Amino acid sequence: MGQCLSCLFSTDTQELGNPLLKEGDDVVEGTPAVLVHGSGDAEAAAALEEKREREEREQALREAEQVAKAAMAKHKEERERQQKEAEERQKALEARAKELAKEKKDREDQEQREREKVEREWVQKQREEEQQERELKEAQKRDRAEREEKDREEKRREHAEREEK
Repeated sequence: MGQCLSCLFSTDTQELGNPLLKEGDDVVEGTPAVLVHGSGDAEAAAALEEKREREEREQALREAEQVAKAAMAKHKEERERQQKEAEERQKALEARAKELAKEKKDREDQEQREREKVEREWVQKQREEEQQERELKEAQKRDRAEREEKDREEKRREHAEREEK
């Protein structure tokens, strides 16, 4: 295979006569084919094998990138789902906290109303008791005054009776 490139071309079709040479290869006419493709079919086969391995590696890299992208997308979706769940739990907790705060305030307001009611009832009862005591004292004072008046009249009558005798 030590021929020059011009010998490798078929004269009938002006196409490459050697399947190892491809159209568009950067070769200069007159360069021996051995320099273009190595020392023969073994090197050409090795070059083809190397190219195939490189393409397989590139394909494996593309597949790995796709798997990585899919995993990242899945991870992102999972993270977003978890974040959404966390936000929903947070909203539920906040709603429950508001509900509990309202219940507590309502309970405190109710207790305050009950305390005020008991206090009003106590004050009213105290006033009534004080009024009863005043009325009782006034009644006792009247009774005493009436008894004293009766006693005086009785003493006067007795005194008048003694004087008449």
